[in-house]
Amino acid sequence: MVESWVTFGKVLPGEEVAYSIACTNQGAAPASDVAVSLPIPAEMTLLLPEKVPGVEITYSIDGGKTYAAFERLVIVAPDGASRPARADDIRWVRWKLAAALAPGTTTRVGCHAILK
Repeated sequence: MVESWVTFGKVLPGEEVAYSIACTNQGAAPASDVAVSLPIPAEMTLLLPEKVPGVEITYSIDGGKTYAAFERLVIVAPDGASRPARADDIRWVRWKLAAALAPGTTTRVGCHAILK
């Protein structure tokens, strides 16, 4: 089960928003290959989350079709010119757990973003 919620009032440009997602294994067996993805609205600039032991964090700049490490992301312009991706190019974040999630166990992932 993945549960997500947003609790905040009015957010003004330049203010920071925290996203948090809890993932609970409600099954009777360990859950392997657990990945949690979160869309980042175009109006937000992601603050790259800190690395967490046992969690691979990857990013998408193409609407969640493909994911890669931040340093591997490249933006290609219509004229063929390319540049390294910036944090404001990221539209999805994915956390993949290295170990199986034991039955009844909950893990939480999250990140912060700034309203443009």
